[in-house]
Amino acid sequence: MLYKNIQKGEVIKRAGLNVKFIPLINLGLGVCAAFLIYSDIKQAIIVGLMVGLSASGLYSGVKNVIEGEGVKGY
Repeated sequence: MLYKNIQKGEVIKRAGLNVKFIPLINLGLGVCAAFLIYSDIKQAIIVGLMVGLSASGLYSGVKNVIEGEGVKGY
């Protein structure tokens, strides 16, 4: 599940979308994917958050969203 989430982040980056929002998109995709696997809502949210945050890197993702670093030409 983590590998697929990383792949989706790379596709978003190559599509020309603002890289600043990739961590947020990965977070949402992780939670959505976890709902497909786990029937318990709490477990799906926790696992989805862990997968989404680990797919983009927790520290660098928060840093990029707050500071806007890594944004090229936007």
